[in-house]
Amino acid sequence: MKPIRIAKISQGGFSLLEILVAFSILSMALGVLLAIFGKGLNLAATSDEYTKAVLLAESTLAGVGIEKVLEPGQENGSVDDIYEWSVNVEPFVTNDEDLLLENLPFRLYHVQVAVSWGDVDTPRTVALNTLRFGPPEEF
Repeated sequence: MKPIRIAKISQGGFSLLEILVAFSILSMALGVLLAIFGKGLNLAATSDEYTKAVLLAESTLAGVGIEKVLEPGQENGSVDDIYEWSVNVEPFVTNDEDLLLENLPFRLYHVQVAVSWGDVDTPRTVALNTLRFGPPEEF
């Protein structure tokens, strides 16, 4: 009688170690992707805050000298308990000898609008500056 040969059948598959390595690589890749998307969302929110602050500063600056008489001084306020704005108006002075501001029938004023928001750790500010024509100063 011939001995019966038992054929060795190799079983194809992954070992437990290979599966653990694959899951580790997958989890690290997903972690990096989630961090990238999270940072992108934070940047989008910050960009939205800056856009709102610039719009507030522009609209406040547009009202200076129109809603009330343009005169030197400072004014403050807040919007939605998030944004704080300040308007500073002062007479424009220059050291340029070619500009003779005294002979003009109007007065130039330097107007600065600043909008600030954020917390103590990340304070943010937007400032706009311009020159405006106003009534001459009375002496």
